[in-house]
Amino acid sequence: MKKSRIGSSVIIMILVNLLLPDASLWEPRAQVVQIMCGNQLPHNSTISIQNFMQTMKNLNAQVQTSGFATAVGGSGLNTDHGLVQCYGDLSLPECVLCLAQARTVTPRFYPFNGAKVYLDGCFLRNENYNFFSRVYWTK
Repeated sequence: MKKSRIGSSVIIMILVNLLLPDASLWEPRAQVVQIMCGNQLPHNSTISIQNFMQTMKNLNAQVQTSGFATAVGGSGLNTDHGLVQCYGDLSLPECVLCLAQARTVTPRFYPFNGAKVYLDGCFLRNENYNFFSRVYWTK
């Protein structure tokens, strides 16, 4: 008799767990996992900020069609290089929102150049040098 009660209890627990909604559906995909700050100061803060804004605008325009983008803003010593990549399970609108959230984290790095923002749905990196040739990724 005890064996059937234990067996029934296990079956009921399994059924309850299967019927409960998945808790991961409630988690936003824009939670900060890790941030890493560069250690170089810009040559000209005003121009550097303008170039950063241009890079972010270009990234936003590109990521809306592919979930991946690279962009450059400005030229010379204050050139800003950016890269964003969303994880494959995000839709394109979710990817755009994830990038928007990553951009809200970047003011923490000021006044330094360079940032790596890891969210649980996307990755954003920007630097004042061309790091693209050093990055190996697959689309």
